[in-house]
Amino acid sequence: MAAAVLSLNGKPQVTLRRGAQGFVAEQQSASAAPVAVGAATQQVMQVLGALARIKISDGRLILGRLHCFDKHQNAILTEAREFPPLVGQPPEKGSGKGAKQNAQQSPAAPALSGADEDEAFEKHRSAVTSRSLGMTLVPGKHIVYIKVLT
Repeated sequence: MAAAVLSLNGKPQVTLRRGAQGFVAEQQSASAAPVAVGAATQQVMQVLGALARIKISDGRLILGRLHCFDKHQNAILTEAREFPPLVGQPPEKGSGKGAKQNAQQSPAAPALSGADEDEAFEKHRSAVTSRSLGMTLVPGKHIVYIKVLT
């Protein structure tokens, strides 16, 4: 990532650039009141452009590059691909459309740990066809987790 821009109401407020001592936040205009950028916001800005895997509430996995986030925790991915749920993984409990049907159809299976899930996804990824989505918005209310891949 060369730079990330934090905007408010469509107006750029702060640009985060990679410097010699790490990331440096720069104000966009001297006339505007300074905007305080918290550590959590800076961490999120640092992963923009990184390859990430997002699991959504119905069990599907979306792999793509993080493009941006908004205040509602919606994520926009570029170069996104959608994968069906991992075999043996129950869908997340929720009130989304079809959640009751999915819960009835899926046998109870133990949840995989982080490393086991990574391994299962790599096997799943090579064996299952995926669907190309291009640029896609993932609603924050359906995101179970986001894992940044290195």
